[in-house]
Amino acid sequence: MTEQPHENWPLSHSYGTSYKRWMNAFQEGLWEHLEAVPTLEPQTRDAVMGYLLELACQCQNITNISLGRMALLALPRDWLVQHIKRYAEPLLELEDEWEYRRLLEVYQQLDDDLVHRLALRGLTSPDGDIQETAHEWLEE
Repeated sequence: MTEQPHENWPLSHSYGTSYKRWMNAFQEGLWEHLEAVPTLEPQTRDAVMGYLLELACQCQNITNISLGRMALLALPRDWLVQHIKRYAEPLLELEDEWEYRRLLEVYQQLDDDLVHRLALRGLTSPDGDIQETAHEWLEE
């Protein structure tokens, strides 16, 4: 038996309920059909990407972080690798170690080149914690 795409998602949790509500507000049933995100009207697509990145990189609760990551990874991979930097890097506060680390973790699941470039960028940060994090990721 094949696994359903959302079978292991924490959707029964209150954060999962909120996630479904937000995704349905963008487009009814979108939470179940994430492959449609690249085809949405640009304004809606931008809002969806902002929401998913907020969950994955800005939230503090692991359930929200997991929902954001799972949703991002459910998008068409080639499209996501090609476009995520355009959405993530202007949205996220990359001088904040938390958000910087979370984005590196997302990138790690997508593409080594994205990780490498973001880690190199961190080496030039005026923040010592960001520099340390960048060194950690470059050493892996």
